[in-house]
Amino acid sequence: MAAANDRGQADAQPRAQAQAHAANAPVPVGPLAQGPLGPAAPAPVAPVVPPVSTKAIIDQYALSPLFVTPVVDNAGNATGMYTCKACQKTLNKRSMAEHVPNLHVGKQCMMCAFGDPAGGDVREHLLSDHPAVKQGKKWSCTWQGCTKVGNDGLEGEPEAQRHGRDEDEDRDDVGDDVGDYNDDDVNDYDDDDVSRDWELCPSPIILIPVTFASWPAGNSGVVTYFLPENNVDGTLGISLEVIVDFNRTLNPLISGVTGLISLNSSAVLDLAIVGSIRTIRNYVEGGSLDTKIQDAIQTQQLADGGIQLNRIWLDETTETFLTFQSTTGVAISIQHGQAHFEAGTYSLNAWFTYPQLDQLCATDVLSPTSQDLLSQNPEDTQSLSFFSFKSKIVAGGWKFLTYFGRDSLITLLLLQPVLSEGQGGAIETIISAAVERIDLNDGSVCHEETIGDYATYLNEQQGIHSTDAQCDYKMVDTDFFLPIVMDQYFVQSDVGKSRRDVLLATNASVIRSNQGSTYIDLVLATAEKIMGLTAALEKSATKENLIQLKQGQAVGQWRDSESGLGGGRIPYDVNTALVPAALKAIASLSSNGLFPSHPKWSQTAADRAVFWEDNTLAMFEVHIPADEARSLIENYVNASSFSGPTDTGEATSPVLFHGLALDGKNQQPIVKVMNTDDCFRLFLLDPKNQIQLTAYISQVADNILHPFPIGLSTSVGLLVANPAYAGTSADIDDFSSISYHGTVVWSWQMAMMAAGLERQLGRCNNEQLEFCANEVKQKAIKAYNHLWDLIESNREYLSSEVWSWVMEEGDFQYASLGALPRPDGQGSIESDIRQLWSLTFLAVKRNDAYGLERAAQ
Repeated sequence: MAAANDRGQADAQPRAQAQAHAANAPVPVGPLAQGPLGPAAPAPVAPVVPPVSTKAIIDQYALSPLFVTPVVDNAGNATGMYTCKACQKTLNKRSMAEHVPNLHVGKQCMMCAFGDPAGGDVREHLLSDHPAVKQGKKWSCTWQGCTKVGNDGLEGEPEAQRHGRDEDEDRDDVGDDVGDYNDDDVNDYDDDDVSRDWELCPSPIILIPVTFASWPAGNSGVVTYFLPENNVDGTLGISLEVIVDFNRTLNPLISGVTGLISLNSSAVLDLAIVGSIRTIRNYVEGGSLDTKIQDAIQTQQLADGGIQLNRIWLDETTETFLTFQSTTGVAISIQHGQAHFEAGTYSLNAWFTYPQLDQLCATDVLSPTSQDLLSQNPEDTQSLSFFSFKSKIVAGGWKFLTYFGRDSLITLLLLQPVLSEGQGGAIETIISAAVERIDLNDGSVCHEETIGDYATYLNEQQGIHSTDAQCDYKMVDTDFFLPIVMDQYFVQSDVGKSRRDVLLATNASVIRSNQGSTYIDLVLATAEKIMGLTAALEKSATKENLIQLKQGQAVGQWRDSESGLGGGRIPYDVNTALVPAALKAIASLSSNGLFPSHPKWSQTAADRAVFWEDNTLAMFEVHIPADEARSLIENYVNASSFSGPTDTGEATSPVLFHGLALDGKNQQPIVKVMNTDDCFRLFLLDPKNQIQLTAYISQVADNILHPFPIGLSTSVGLLVANPAYAGTSADIDDFSSISYHGTVVWSWQMAMMAAGLERQLGRCNNEQLEFCANEVKQKAIKAYNHLWDLIESNREYLSSEVWSWVMEEGDFQYASLGALPRPDGQGSIESDIRQLWSLTFLAVKRNDAYGLERAAQ
């Protein structure tokens, strides 16, 4: 659909027709032939197994669902953590296997509640009186009693919270919700493949079963929270099935999803949020809900005993519907405004009347020479198509199903070799979306758009009755990405060269205040802003003339959580990489005739780019002598309770890196946190200062190769931050394994680091560079291959946004960020299960030539 449709009101669909459909919707019956990812698992069988060791038996029953609750994240991913039901302590698997027998099992048998009055150990009772346990078979709690469900090997992990499928199936299931939107997977009311996300998300620690549907159109969605009727947390299980060959179309303006959910016990529909993903995000992240929005939700009984929830949006036209109907005819009762469900299976239908976006299919997103990726990487290419539309590309699911400037532009930089060019292609879609949303007044590039119901809500807060889209312009980095991508396409691509003048003559239509302007008008405003902001440094190379966060803002670049920069105000990546790269791009575009009103830019911007490139890096440099480094690491380990291996003997040389930012908290001159933002300079620039370049390549390689907490390397990937050397310059709690930008792994950062190292190593083939002729090159090759080893060993997580770790058996083990317990009852940080810029490994590939070169040494 045209971009302007995001702003306008949707055509009304008569409510009576929609309600009649809900009341008369056919209820699917019969066996389900297929689950979300393929044939349903066969009924469990209890095979005869050989005797197992007492240790294996103890390990098995210690992690029984009668004693522990497996911790999953909001996407339903198992995290490897467990919460003890007896004392609510949350531990990893190994620790819990010791905790339960030592502190609880000695008092009462989990199988039959037998207890020794003398307080003795009941292990022998367990082994002698419960032969199934002795044989090594698994017991599963159904919350009404315990039943045998078969053999689970020696580890004996408990059943997943959603009964009926094992944990591996659940993990894969949820991980593939975003991007899997064919009719075989989730039935769609619309004639076209309309993107939407369909999840069941038990939240961490206290498992509250949730159903969730979301659509990029209007950035809209609906979520329902169920509670067990018996008020016992963790006792309600919910599962999602898929209806095969059951597809209905209401009207071209209506799109929805349908499915079957199963409840293992009676439940209450405690809360529904209907309308905007932003409204849902606000609740999930902060617990806030607007009563005007909530009070507009109507719940009514349907003729067949089902229920319907519907809400008219603030635009007084668009409407969202949600229905539940029992497949066996059991009525859902409404008591005191709440819907009460009996245990059983229900058809669930969700749809809304907002104009849909026009999807780019997978073949249209990729270039003709990259079509083989469809068969080589079907899941990632399908996810890329899921996020791609003719008017824009959206950032991730479920939380960010709308335009984000930085995300789409970084994705273009990394994916450009495989994306489609020309009119209607993915590259021009991304560039056009960014240009459309520029603030013509000052040239700022939009960070995030607000559309649909939430745009109307924000307009109302300002006293304006309007559905017009809004944009967030608080970031300082996004402006600099735009000329870089424009140069890569309009100058370095033959197709882009031929398309430049036609595309830039397009009239803007998305933002009302830009109407009447052309794309070139908007691009010029951004270029003029950049040239104005960067002029002062050449006259006085001081930090005061660097790019700083905007007044009153704590965020401004990709580490956009409140503590992402550790309180710093002058970001490292923006000043040492993005600014000089943008200036070089402006010089190149000017040399190719793009800015005729500024004929001197071709030289002025080129000279200024070199000045910024050569003179900013030293301002962020951190040099720590070896003795001091070892002391800082030891202090960090003690303060953070890090339990992994720490061989400070490896820290025999001074530690070198560039701090996250300048002007930290409490007048700290620099935030001394080691980080992965080196990737921007490696990927975007070709520095010529030989001494500086050699030292930089050497430092980057060292920090990749050294294990955390000395460097950035872990078994689960490259950590984006290491606060071990921060001392008093930053709070280490701001950079923990539960922090959004802390000691965690971001997929796209590893992609850009790998691509950046390859770019610098590739220069050795054509340039006479100092580092190419000495041991630094070999160290860089070693770091490149080590990084790729980490990437490949964690391939199953690469398409997700961010992940963390727990320490088990002396090594880092994958953990979903949202599942890790947070202090003081704070809400968890949920990451997207599919993220646009995490799909960049479709283009970023390992260069085997460097593996051969390493082997030849």
